[in-house]
Amino acid sequence: MAEELKKIKIKVHIAGRNYPLTVDATEEEAIRKAAKILTQKTEELQHLFTAQDNQDLLAIAALEFASLWIKTNNKEPDNQLQNQLENQIKTLLHQSENLIKSI
Repeated sequence: MAEELKKIKIKVHIAGRNYPLTVDATEEEAIRKAAKILTQKTEELQHLFTAQDNQDLLAIAALEFASLWIKTNNKEPDNQLQNQLENQIKTLLHQSENLIKSI
């Protein structure tokens, strides 16, 4: 029987916004590092492009990371990983929409 992973609530800061997430405790460090890298990438892109909208910058950063992942692994992401990424992106978008509505 598989051991159930402990879920924890964290907040990560990405491109000027805080996102509350519930994650496996074993994933916390990786998620925090990913959020930091994503924020750094959007700041870098902000200086390179005239786009000032964070959503545009995040989309470009996501495209660059996905392209790098494919080049590095020399293959398309498997369906399970792709589904996980899509679900996480949808969750973040939903949370950001809710934050915008509350402002």
